[in-house]
Amino acid sequence: MSPEFSRTLVLAHVPAGGQALRLEADDAERAALARRFGLLALHALNAELRLSPGPEGRVQVEGALRAEVEQACVVSLEPVRQRLEEAVAWRLLELVDRVKTET
Repeated sequence: MSPEFSRTLVLAHVPAGGQALRLEADDAERAALARRFGLLALHALNAELRLSPGPEGRVQVEGALRAEVEQACVVSLEPVRQRLEEAVAWRLLELVDRVKTET
């Protein structure tokens, strides 16, 4: 399965002073996520993030993830629309390929 909403970030390219990053899912990404999670619709999905470089190539990410979802009421099956907002705090580590060799 390929991820429905993903972006590549080269950690080494995050400037020393940090950077702001806004991510927004397009129509196709939102439709794929709605199917995956059994939603009637995913009207919006975005993130406002602040990236800050840390030691050993790590990057600290802080910000908020926001979505507007529509799902069926569990009782009446009528559509229910709701806005969600969640604070995020992640630490990203550089992906390094390691090859084990035998001697």
